[in-house]
This record gives sequence, structure tokens and C-alpha cells, in this order.
Amino acid sequence: MDPLPMIAILSDFKDDYYSAVMKGVIKGICHRVQTIDISLASRFDVISGSWVLLSSINYFPEDVIFLVVIDPTVGTSREAIVAKINGRFFVAPNNGILYSLVKMYPSEVFEIMPEKLPSFTFHGRDQFAPVAALIAKMLGLGEEIDLSNIAKKFDNLVELDICPVKHDEQGMIVYIDKFGNIVTNFILENTDEIETINIYHQNNLIAKLPYVNTYADLDKYHFGTLLGSSDTLELVGYLAMASKHFDMLNVGSDINIEINYKGK
Repeated sequence: MDPLPMIAILSDFKDDYYSAVMKGVIKGICHRVQTIDISLASRFDVISGSWVLLSSINYFPEDVIFLVVIDPTVGTSREAIVAKINGRFFVAPNNGILYSLVKMYPSEVFEIMPEKLPSFTFHGRDQFAPVAALIAKMLGLGEEIDLSNIAKKFDNLVELDICPVKHDEQGMIVYIDKFGNIVTNFILENTDEIETINIYHQNNLIAKLPYVNTYADLDKYHFGTLLGSSDTLELVGYLAMASKHFDMLNVGSDINIEINYKGK
């Protein structure tokens, strides 16, 4: 038996009944499908959602369908889009959440044809889930997916650039996880030579932190920096929450760093 098509649902309402309703819509259109929930703790957080997708895309198989419902502007004139990015499908609002993915990977983007929907406030149920399910159904039948049959070409994505940057550029906070680790979009080189990193926010030095390989390299309840699982710089604590200690830093905050190398 062929493997089931997969829909990965990224939303900011996982623990509410809305998620189950979307899955009901999906199953009504495509009986043979598996769904996976990708949690997002913070509501309305398009930046974090974009980073989660950027960090996750290559860990899912090709032909997976990402159903993305982080949509604070639902019901407005913002477009609904469907895209194929690096071999994966995405159904999402045009609010910047796919911009960095499209910038980094081979992509085709289309606008889902607008139509009168039952609700102004639940396009995840009424528009996004049906399109994701239709793609899953076609994949399950072994059909070639031509997005131009269900949408029209689109090249006016809202810009939200969270792509990784080098250490001498301006970066930003792109995610804060449940453990309080503060994730940035800085990529690092020659990490074996790094001793400490200066952190600047609003042109002010807010910390000079040691660079370590893992959390337990720090003393208990102390803070430092490391290369996180997304291969970018994180501000972390060992058995302590960096997000509480550095409470001036939030998702979307601009920061700069200065690297201090060993023996210099």
C-alpha cells in the first residue's frame, strides 16, 4: 500500500477545538491522510511561525503539505496563497510567513482564487484546509500536482525577512522556546575559536556571555550562548530561562553581536 499523504498543521490554536474542526474538513475530502500538529506557543506570532517553518522544512519528506494558520489579519484583503517550496506544498495567508522560505528555496507561488466564504474569521476551516486536503487527495491518487489548476500565479508576497545573517550584520530574535532559550538568526563560523559574545540591543551592551557547546557547560542558573539546533546563535541558561533574565528581548527585537575570540 502506498504511504499516506501527510498534512503538517502549524497553527496558534492547537489546544482549541478549531484544530479538530480543520482535521474533520480534511478527512471529509481526503479519507486516507495523516496529520501532524506543529505547536506554536505564542498567538498571532508570524515571525516565530516563519522561523518554525524555516527550521522544519528539510526534516519533512517531499510532498508534505504544510497547512499554516497563523492569521491575525483573517477576513481582510490579505490574499490566501498556495506554494510549492523545495518540493513541499504550503497553504497559508499572505502575511509574510512564507517570504523567507521563498527567498531561500526554489519556489512557485499562487493565489487561491477568492470566493465568498461562510466565515470572515475562520479561513483555516473554510479555505486553507480544503485546498490542503485536495492536494493530499491528488497525491494519494498518484496524480501530478499542477497548482495552476487551482490557483493563479502570484508574485506579491508580503515581505518578512528572517533569513539567517552573518555575525557582523543586524540580526533579530526570531523565536523563544518554552525553556526560555532566545533564538536569533545569526549564523556563526569558526565556533571552536569563540570565547565570549557581546550582545547589543538598541545600541546598548546588555551582556557579555560565554560561548559553550551545550547547556550543561554553564554553571547552574548561569547564562551563555551556543549554536542551537537550527544552526543559529541562541542565548540560553542552564536550568534557567534566558527569556526572563533578558526580558528586554522579545520576538522581533533587533540585536547586534560582537564576537571575542580566544587569545585575542
